[in-house]
Amino acid sequence: MEILRTVTRDADGVKKLGETLKDVMDPAVCQGLVHIMETVKDVAEADFGLEFDPTLVRGMSYYTGTIFEGFHGRLRWLCSRRRKI
Repeated sequence: MEILRTVTRDADGVKKLGETLKDVMDPAVCQGLVHIMETVKDVAEADFGLEFDPTLVRGMSYYTGTIFEGFHGRLRWLCSRRRKI
């Protein structure tokens, strides 16, 4: 899990992870996530954070596609979106 400790939680971190895993993962996976993160940042009308967390889906291998969770202040979990196989 050393690789996860070196990845930043922004689009640049996703790009770096994609480059590191290019031999075992389709590059389109990271490219798609980077596109989502950059698009959200570009169209945002409010100031908020957007972070990549590769540990979010630990134990949830039956989900596919992009998974996200929303937080607000001290609320631990506000919303989520996951797609099952």
